Amino acid sequence: MKKGLIVGLLSIEIGFLAGNILFNKTKIIPSWKRLEKYYFIQEGIYSSYENMKKNLANITTKAIDLEDKKYYVYVGITKRKEIADKIINLYKNKGINVRLTEKYLSSDEFLQNVLQFDYLLEDKKDEEEILTIQNVVLANYEEIIKKE
Repeated sequence: MKKGLIVGLLSIEIGFLAGNILFNKTKIIPSWKRLEKYYFIQEGIYSSYENMKKNLANITTKAIDLEDKKYYVYVGITKRKEIADKIINLYKNKGINVRLTEKYLSSDEFLQNVLQFDYLLEDKKDEEEILTIQNVVLANYEEIIKKE
């Protein structure tokens, strides 16, 4: 009985120490160092602003990143692959070629927003509702991520 009690107390102590170490590790890592994977639905990459503007005349829901003198155009952002596929199919049905790219971002605020909008998109089938929600997600991207 003494042996069982000692083993039990030792197990509890090891579990407590292991949990404490894990908890403290995640607590020590600042949020700006934790990168989260997002699925970006990309319409295209343009080297000319004029070409981009001409090609995007019919697309109102978008975010544009300028990197290395190229314009990267995104029409959707999500954390979930199945929602990314839903957005891709929506654009393909409209005759617009898009592709899936992955990006890693570190904003806790943006993460919480995207997770909430993904939840809203879960059962949406109406094109207008999906585009409206993605418009808000892209606006959040512009407001939170691009201003950091």
